This record gives sequence, structure tokens and C-alpha cells, in this order.
Amino acid sequence: RRHEAAADADRRARARAASMARAERSRIAEEEARARARILALRRGLEATAAAEEEAAAAEARSAAAEEAAVVAEWQAEEEERAVRRRAREAAEAALLAVQTQGTRARVAARDAETSALERESALAEAAA
Repeated sequence: RRHEAAADADRRARARAASMARAERSRIAEEEARARARILALRRGLEATAAAEEEAAAAEARSAAAEEAAVVAEWQAEEEERAVRRRAREAAEAALLAVQTQGTRARVAARDAETSALERESALAEAAA
């Protein structure tokens, strides 16, 4: 009987030890699962942060490109405005030169007509004399 009681006590002690070992393994497995979940969440957070940083860099690059395009467009508009003013000035100068040339031609024609009239008058005076 003592032998049976000792064997029974030994079985209960082993069963208790096995139960405690199972509980410990279960607790460790739960901790590992929580740790894996935290690692996964951190990894996702890092990936989201990296994606957001990439998007911010891309937006900054688009903004810089748009700003550069605006500067180029402004420069082109100023160049075109200068070209229009230059062409207008050249056209005005050409028109003025044409008017001045016509005036000079008109004065030369008037002098020629006056000279011809004087020559005719002189010829008539000589013929009359």
C-alpha cells in the first residue's frame, strides 16, 4: 500500500509538473505571438513611413518641376514681349524712313519742276529777245 501511495503521489507530481510545463509553454507561445504581432506592426509602420516619405519626395519633385516650368514660361513670355516691341519699333522706324524718303523725293521733284519752269522761262525770254 505504501508503494501504491508513493506511486500515486509520484504520478500526481508528474501530472502537476506536466501541467505546469504545458501552461509555461502556452504562456511562452502567447508571448512569442504578441512579439511577432508587434514586430509585424512595426514593420508595417516602417513601410508606411517609407511610402509616405517617397510620396512626399515625389510631390516635392513635381512642385519643383512646376515651379521651373513657370519660370521658363515667364521668361519665354518676356522674350516674346521684347520681340513684339522690337518688331513694332522696327516697323515704326521703317515707316518713318519711308515717309522721310517720300518727302525727300517730293522736294527733289519740286526742285526739278522749279528748275524746269525756270529753264522754260529763260528759254522763252531768250526766244522773245
